[in-house]
Amino acid sequence: TTYTISFTDGVKDASERNVANNLKLVFSTGDQLDSLSISGTVSNVTTGTTVEGALVGLYAPRDTLDAQRNKPVYYTKTDTSGRFIIENIKAGEYDVLSFTDRNNNFLFNPNGEDIGFLKERVKLDKTVSGLAIELFDQNTTPIRIQRTDSRSDSYTLNLNKGIETYSVKFRDGKDSLPSIQPAINQIKFFRTKETTDTLSILLTAVDSLGLSNTLKHTINFRQKSKREKPEEFTFRPEPTLNDAVEPNFAWKLLFNKPVGKVNEKRVQFSIDSLSSADLSSFTSTIGKHQTELSTRITTKARKFIRIRLNKDAFESVLGDTITAATITYPILDPENFGVLRGSITTKEPNYILELIDDRKAVVQRLRNVPVYELKNIKPGKYRLRLIIDTNNNGVWNTGRYEQRIAAEPIVYYPGVILIKQNFESDDINLTY
Repeated sequence: TTYTISFTDGVKDASERNVANNLKLVFSTGDQLDSLSISGTVSNVTTGTTVEGALVGLYAPRDTLDAQRNKPVYYTKTDTSGRFIIENIKAGEYDVLSFTDRNNNFLFNPNGEDIGFLKERVKLDKTVSGLAIELFDQNTTPIRIQRTDSRSDSYTLNLNKGIETYSVKFRDGKDSLPSIQPAINQIKFFRTKETTDTLSILLTAVDSLGLSNTLKHTINFRQKSKREKPEEFTFRPEPTLNDAVEPNFAWKLLFNKPVGKVNEKRVQFSIDSLSSADLSSFTSTIGKHQTELSTRITTKARKFIRIRLNKDAFESVLGDTITAATITYPILDPENFGVLRGSITTKEPNYILELIDDRKAVVQRLRNVPVYELKNIKPGKYRLRLIIDTNNNGVWNTGRYEQRIAAEPIVYYPGVILIKQNFESDDINLTY
């Protein structure tokens, strides 16, 4: 029998307090040591970067492995490059897991630690190398209300985590109020009519894991005071002001309050100062919570498109209006931008290609396009990634360890892609 005593980071030198990483003592009661080993790398699935200090464990096969209760039979921690190696292993089958063991108790904590695992058990009858484990976050903490912000005309719930969707049921249907989701962990109600100061609701919220929670809550509007300043009715255009656009483009206005009325005639378009139109000339839609106006603008502009938003163009559900503004979009010149081309090689039927700028914002996105061309890219530094959309819902989904569902894979193109003005980059290919 081979015995391994692992000290992890429990041994430090007396003078500098430097840790002896992965120090171990191996001995056998027989005439030979177990000599098999397993090695690979651990990375974060969403960033594509390697993870230092992650625990990698081998577990004896069980019908229901529970890493929250069972400690690994063999373990080690990854080095500064995310690499790991476990040596002196006895031949047999093992489940392989890795997690960020932040409290160093060798047990997985789903509410504060990332986890990854190999889908198939590893049969060790010879040394195994080149394993790749991807960690993902699966915060299973139940949704709850952390704090509230009350005004005389609005009431905001701040939740402990981000949510995907929500629904609200008022105890008295006559008290129903409009609401929006200004941030992933916020729900904001607007007092559009005279109601009592307190309203009882049932809030059902669903997070990115599909976990739902129904909460009872009482909305308490604050008494109006002379010192309370009204919250302005504002908007944010996409593309942003002065961004170069094509003659035909998708235009959005994102509002901080639900829109109650739209006066299409008061949203006026000037095309190269030669022709004019108003919002009714184009196809527009308002989003579910009345906070997003989407318009498909089609023109023959050659120089610019100027949009005049008059004060009374939009009125919120509270009756206030926007501040008048003029938005100008120059028509882009392809010579001022770059082009990226390449191909996707995969047997997976559904995938998403995303180009990400240095602020980690997605600037272009394609679905299921094996040979792609991304045009009109601003000069700068970018990363390109491929998301394998296993469930074909159009977004990346994290995993569920308890159900042995891995996070949807993400493949990053190695390194940073430099986009230059009037320059075309070809053969930027990704494979999964």
